[in-house]
Formats: sequence, structure tokens, C-alpha cells
Amino acid sequence: MLTIIMVSMLCVVFASCSSDDEVIPKITVPNGTENYFSKSMDFDSPASEKNLTFTTNVPWTISVSETRNGISWLSVSPTNGDAGTHTVTIKAVENTTFDDRNAVISVAAGDSIQKVFVNQKQKDALTLTADRFEVPVTGGTIDIEVKANVDYQAIIPNEYKGWIHKKNNATRGLSTSKLSFSIDESKEYDKREGKIRIKSAEKEETVTIYQTGGGILTLTQNEYSISNSAQELSIEINSNFEYSVELPAVDWIKENTSNTRGMSTHTLRLKIEENAGYDGRSAKVRIYDKNSLLSEEVIINQGQKDALIINKKQFEFDENGGEFSVEVNSNVNYQIGFNCDWITETTTATRGLKASNHTFSVSAITDNSDREGTIFFIDALTGISEKVIVKQNRAIYFDSNTLTLMEGSEKNIKLINNTNQNVTWKSSNPSIVSVDDTGKAKAQSKGRATITVTTADGCHICKCEIIVQDITDCISMARTGTGMTVSMYGTRYSVTFTIRNTSPETIHIVSLAGVTNGVDQDLRGGESVDITIASSTAAIQTYQQTLIYTYNGKQYSLKG
Repeated sequence: MLTIIMVSMLCVVFASCSSDDEVIPKITVPNGTENYFSKSMDFDSPASEKNLTFTTNVPWTISVSETRNGISWLSVSPTNGDAGTHTVTIKAVENTTFDDRNAVISVAAGDSIQKVFVNQKQKDALTLTADRFEVPVTGGTIDIEVKANVDYQAIIPNEYKGWIHKKNNATRGLSTSKLSFSIDESKEYDKREGKIRIKSAEKEETVTIYQTGGGILTLTQNEYSISNSAQELSIEINSNFEYSVELPAVDWIKENTSNTRGMSTHTLRLKIEENAGYDGRSAKVRIYDKNSLLSEEVIINQGQKDALIINKKQFEFDENGGEFSVEVNSNVNYQIGFNCDWITETTTATRGLKASNHTFSVSAITDNSDREGTIFFIDALTGISEKVIVKQNRAIYFDSNTLTLMEGSEKNIKLINNTNQNVTWKSSNPSIVSVDDTGKAKAQSKGRATITVTTADGCHICKCEIIVQDITDCISMARTGTGMTVSMYGTRYSVTFTIRNTSPETIHIVSLAGVTNGVDQDLRGGESVDITIASSTAAIQTYQQTLIYTYNGKQYSLKG
């Protein structure tokens, strides 16, 4: 019965409220308090709480929206109330995950609803799968796996930047990212240690790198080929330890201790004695580390004393030529050259310090002149050279190989005889040129003949060709000018002739065109003369004229 009365009373009350004074629900934020309805409410990852203050004019309720992970991490208290100003406490538990999370708080007053967006940051993470690396002396690449959801840097401290180098960058997000670093080859004898710092704003991890050390022993050159002369040999050594030297058991290699290691610990200086022998020699020098098996060998090859010895360096032949041998003592690869084509080699020799014979041929003289040639023995590699002089001289020869004589003339032919033998003279055609036992030749008639002289043993012969000319072959006449003069006595016509004598003999001009006055004169060999004749008849300038001259008691005529 009581329940019925209460319901009736509520109906009366509500009936009265539905009048013209109906209340419109409102949710507002008091002045001086944080308005989270207009911005988000943000929490860091640790557990914390914040207050939400608001005012309603009707009763209210508050709730947290569902998330995919539930709402266990966020709570509100109280969850409802009457009209008025109220403060609700919002609590977020610690975020132990590596992702951000969020929720929505809804405040409802009647049909008015205001929402607050709540965010909580993830737990920051920066972890390494390995923080220690062993690297061989040769160096290489290390890969550091980083798990992080924050921005970070890989920092190589300055003291390690010389041999640790970053190769790439990592990416953000809680996933395994790879940082690659290149490690240089170690030049140090002892083990070395380096560090890389992986650092975010609040977290830091350190990676330690251990690199094995070791001896370095390298040579710029492992083999030297040197000449036979005494010298100092410098061997350049790259090492990171105090090396030792083991010299070979020979007497021609010694360490130059006066300045070797005091001047440079990376230069080994050896004193090499002269090799006076004719054979090359070789030895090994060992450079090593006393504390390990590390070592290097240097091979030293010293050349022999180069020799190119020729005992006889000059040969002489007559005009007939011949063969000769040159004895060469040598241990180098020499070549043979010539400065002429009338000396040729007929045999070759082999290398080695021994007497080797080279045979050469000298051809006969064909141009009636003495000559000299040179044979060169040259080793291009060492520059050693020798030469042999070959002289070829005629035993007998004429001072001139050709002569020109005028018919009827005589001449003593000059013969150079280096044999001290008697000789015989002979003409190839005595009817043109005759010759006696003293070498006097007489030109008998026009033509050519060869005079041959032979020594008593028949081994040496020389020849002279004689050309016999007729005097008429050497006398010429040419019309070279005409003229005319007019006077009170009449007109005179003239003509000039040039008479030329190309022989070595003198002729006598008797007359020209029958004129003797002013024409009669001698004309010596190799000379010419101009003769002018005149007449009152113009035909004198065109008519053929006759020259009369005498030579050697005979008279000759020439028309022109």
C-alpha cells in the first residue's frame, strides 16, 4: 500500500516538472581548472593519477570506453553524482608494454555527454642482443642487433674512430635493427680494445670490441738483382716489432751496423762486396720475429763480372779480301754489328766466359779504292762494347783508273806498287794504245784500251782504261754573231765565229774562210777564241766557212 502511494506522489512531482520550467542538462568546467574536454589527458608510462573537475546541473555518471586490451590500466572514482561541481580521480597503472595505449572517458548528464581522450606513453626500450665482439687482426665487419622503440645514436668515441667505422643507420620501432661497423686491420702488435656507445635520451648501452693483435712484417721487395760492383743495399721493411736479421753464411754480405738501425728502424742496410768472378752468385737474408714464427726472406742476386775481351783488334787485307777469326772472351749476351757491307760473319759463337771464335769474310775490292770497316761487339744490357778494325788496301794500283790521251800522244802511267815485286804491263789493244815495260803508254789511234799490270806472283792485278781521242773530236766552231757597218767607202758585213779546243793539246789556227790576216794563232787545250771576218758581200754572214788548223804536224779542216 505504501509503494502505491510513493509512485503516485512521484507522478505528481514529475507532472509538475514537465511544466514550462523544464531543466536542460549541462556539463561545464569551472574557471581555474584544467579543461580536459577540449584536450587530451596524457600520462607517462609510470603509474600516476590526474583529476578531472566539472559542473553539472543534473545528476551525472562517468564511464571508461572499452579498448582492445580492456580497461584494466585506467580507473575513475567516483563514477556518478548529483548536480553540482565534482572532482573525479583518474588513475593509470604503469605501462610495462612497448606500445602507447589510450582510452576514452565519457561524462553523461542527462542527454549531455562530454568526452576526455586519455593517452599513456609506452615503456622506453633500448637493448642489445650482444655487447661484446671478438675481431681478428685482419679486421672485418660486426653487426650489432639493437632492440629499441626510441630514437638513439651510435657513438664511436674519438679515440677509436681511427679503426672503427659506422656503415649504416638503424630504424626506430621495437624490433631488431642491425647496426654495421667495419673494423680496420690492426697494425698493432698487441691486442686492442674499442667501444661503441648506443645512446638514447635516457638510456645507454656500451658495446666492447676486442681485436687480436699480431706481428706485421712485409717487405717492399723480396728479391734484388744487383751488379757485380761493391755497394750498399737498402731493404725497406714494414714491421710493428723489433725484428731480427739472420745473414747467410757467405763472406760477401754484411750488415752495415754503423748506421742501419740507428738511422731507420724500417731500413736494413747491407754491405755487398764486389763480385770479381765471372759467375753470378745468390744468397738469402732472413728477417724474423723472435717471439713468433713470422719471417720473410730476401733473395740477393749479384751479377758476375761482365767481360768482353778481344785480344786482336785490327786486321789488314789486300784488294783480294779473305777470311779471319776474332777470338772473344765474354760472359754477356753481346751482339755483332757492322758499319759496312763488305764484311760478313760466317760463324757464330756461344755465351760463357770462354774463347769463342767468330769467323768473318772480307770481299774483294771492286771499285779500285782502299777502305776501312769496323765490327762492333756490344752488350746492350751492360753497355760493354769492343770493336775490331778491318783495313783493306790495294797492293798495286794506278793513281788514276782512267786516262784520256790524244792520238799520237804519250804518257807515263803512274803505278803504286806496295809489293816490292816486279810487274808486267799489257795492253788489251796495242793498235789503239801500246805500253812498254816502264809503263809508258802511246796513243796509236782513236778508241779504248785497258792497261793491266800483274805482279810476278800473279796475286795482284790492277787496271787502267785509256780513251784515245782524235783531235777533230775536240775542236768545234760556232757562228756567234753578225754585224754591218756603213761608211763613205760603202757597206761592210761581218760574222763572228767561236773556236773551242776541249783537248789537252795545243792546235794552230791557220785560216778562216781563206783569211789569214789576224787569224793565224795558237789555241791551247781547254780554251776558246772568237774570230771575226768581214766582207762587202752580205752572203758572208750566211755562207758556210772553213777553218784550217794544224796539230802534231798534220793539217785539219772544219766547216761551220
